[in-house]
Amino acid sequence: MNFLKLTWYFKTLIIIGIIILLLALTIMVSRGLMNYRTNRNIDTLYDSINLEQNDIIRDEDINQLPEPVYQWLLKAGVVGYQRIHKISLKQTGQMRLNPDDEWLTPDASQEINVTEPGYVWTVNLPMAMTKGRDFFYQGNGAMLIKIAGLIPIVNVKNNDKISESSLHRFLMEICWYPTAAIEDYIRWESINDSAARAIITYQGMEISADFFFENNDIIRVETMRYKDTDETGTRELCIADLIEHQSYNGLRVPSKINITWVENDERFTWYKLELTEFTIN
Repeated sequence: MNFLKLTWYFKTLIIIGIIILLLALTIMVSRGLMNYRTNRNIDTLYDSINLEQNDIIRDEDINQLPEPVYQWLLKAGVVGYQRIHKISLKQTGQMRLNPDDEWLTPDASQEINVTEPGYVWTVNLPMAMTKGRDFFYQGNGAMLIKIAGLIPIVNVKNNDKISESSLHRFLMEICWYPTAAIEDYIRWESINDSAARAIITYQGMEISADFFFENNDIIRVETMRYKDTDETGTRELCIADLIEHQSYNGLRVPSKINITWVENDERFTWYKLELTEFTIN
């Protein structure tokens, strides 16, 4: 190898190294900005909470609810429990974005405002180099998903469908914060001895979900919810199957949940989540 070829070879290696370094720095900065904005979202989410309001739930606060709801709240342990203001939790499990995709292992965390419906949910899918964030606050939903924290593949906000779908999600997840069952924004209707309908009226929206009970545990939640938020998106059946329950911080809540969409009678289970951490207030 002559001198000119050797010089060209080393120059090429240097250029490739610089490109790789710049790409790595760009990804690092982009992920850092996304983390910074997520933390800002969490600060906003919790800004209105007054933790000094330590109302204790009494039997008379819940005994007028439909019987299966009342029995669930008793078993969950809300009587004598402090009204929940906020929840922090972490999740793992299996996730896929399409029916034919391989299952991925998510690393997810969620911050929830129970006093005023809202949450920040973040997920990392290391194998897919994907990072996502869902933010719902004061009736407005937003979703952002980026490849390598750099390339946005989903960026939806200021969209009535995603806001409504986000409120549906908040309602479906009240099994994690059962004292929300008596908040002013929610009301209950009896369906039968083992089912009840919860209705949330909030920020100009009214949505509902049906809760099904067995042995005084919630075993399934069903609602008609937007899966897609573009102009062609329609409400589809969304089902949460509550597989296992455990006691955290003195409350009995589900620890394993499968989330399934049903479109044209075809079931697509996209998330099998497991709680790894659960903290109240």
